[in-house]
Amino acid sequence: MSETTQPFILFPFTDQHQLAAVGCYVETPCQTPNINTLAQEGIRFETAYRVYPVCSPARATIMTGLYPHTHGVCSNVRSLGSSVHELADRPELLSRRLEAAGYQCGYSGKSHLGTGSGVAFGGHNTPSLPRDVGFHGQNFSGHGGGGFGYPEYRAYLTEHGLEHTVPRVDDRPIPVTRYGALAGPVESTVPYLQADHTIRLIDGFAASGKPFFIWHNFWGPRGPYYSHKGVPRHVPGRRNTRVAQLSLPCSGDQRPSPGQDLSTGRTAHAERLGRGHPTLLGVHNVDRPTSRPHHGTPGCDRIVGQHGHHL
Repeated sequence: MSETTQPFILFPFTDQHQLAAVGCYVETPCQTPNINTLAQEGIRFETAYRVYPVCSPARATIMTGLYPHTHGVCSNVRSLGSSVHELADRPELLSRRLEAAGYQCGYSGKSHLGTGSGVAFGGHNTPSLPRDVGFHGQNFSGHGGGGFGYPEYRAYLTEHGLEHTVPRVDDRPIPVTRYGALAGPVESTVPYLQADHTIRLIDGFAASGKPFFIWHNFWGPRGPYYSHKGVPRHVPGRRNTRVAQLSLPCSGDQRPSPGQDLSTGRTAHAERLGRGHPTLLGVHNVDRPTSRPHHGTPGCDRIVGQHGHHL
């Protein structure tokens, strides 16, 4: 295809995203209006098959098109069950195939396909992070635990006079799964930083006139479950209040809200750049398949689905 016909591709990717937290699939206290819009205007998949319900193997399959027993990432990197702890660069990777087709490849957020360390289990290790395999953008190593500890996030907070503080919810002992309401505004959240980074990638890539692929990776909605202040922590009558803690409001001024709905809410930015140009927007999940097919507007270029072999 020529550059004028190659679509812009923005690929938001959530982590451990259960159906109980997606409004376009079930009735839920979790507010996901932007994902719901993608499902309504595009195609919603209810039948998908994951190759492995664990983070690193699933992501490695997306990058290679291979089953875990073939690409070798059989468990999370740095876990004893995995044969490969860094996804080595090679022409067959998704990013390199897209690059060969004329695409610029951008990356935001969690990777979990490399550690960035030169040593693994006492032996030599060749680090492999997003920038090592053809991506531009963020280059986080390991799992990240929500992204709160990375220097880039801490520098962002300092630059904007913000802080990451989670007040105790009550007097009970701290739970194994961390949760709570952040003391700061939505601008203090990791997803907000990620959205701003992705928008900068979009603007930079679009200015070059070449097609782009941007993989926007959330750490959430898996724990820790942090919402910004003003989001309810409890829904009356709900037995499972932890689900309610994932409530994700969509602000009216198009500023991002925390959690998995954030990036989807700002894909309007990519759509504006793509007017008159094919633009593909997708939301996929690293876990939890569903059942039964459902179609929205025929021929639309929006996709919502649970994690499966999709590229």
